[in-house]
Amino acid sequence: MPMGCRPIQAHTPSFAPSSVFGAIMAAPSSNHYSAVSEVNQPFATNTAAVILREVGATAVLKRVGRPEPLTPNLRRIAINTIADYFVMKKIPLSISKSRNLDRELLSLFPGDQESNYKVSDRSRMYVRYNNRKRLEKHHANVRRKLIWTPTTNEPFSPKTSVASWSQTLPVEFDDVPDNME
Repeated sequence: MPMGCRPIQAHTPSFAPSSVFGAIMAAPSSNHYSAVSEVNQPFATNTAAVILREVGATAVLKRVGRPEPLTPNLRRIAINTIADYFVMKKIPLSISKSRNLDRELLSLFPGDQESNYKVSDRSRMYVRYNNRKRLEKHHANVRRKLIWTPTTNEPFSPKTSVASWSQTLPVEFDDVPDNME
């Protein structure tokens, strides 16, 4: 810095909210202010190593730092475990977050190549996450449709069941011709 110039210091009160960084709080022992992100705080602990340790993927964790690449099976377990963790915890996984997790896996397993973590220029982890989310929505929709309540108070019979489930089928089974000529 040139002589006579001093760095600009912004003094923001500790109660001032910020939409991007959460609350701005002062460190108690210093005169410096730091931004603490309340929105992104769960992601700070959701690194690949922490997730693998929390889930208990010991076979994958034993290979951390080794120069040889992961076997395809262990790599698939690592990717699927992390993606499934985000689905189960209902934490959104963005493309950039999945790329960061891929880079972290590459640093944990130096023998691996980046191409092993991508499929058609997308992260395998992101693809797995989206497929699991779509499948979860589908299963929820199926469960919703399986809980069926009849719309009439008539007793359950072939007439009422066919009429209530489909409008295209004949209402009575006797209407169907026996021989097709």
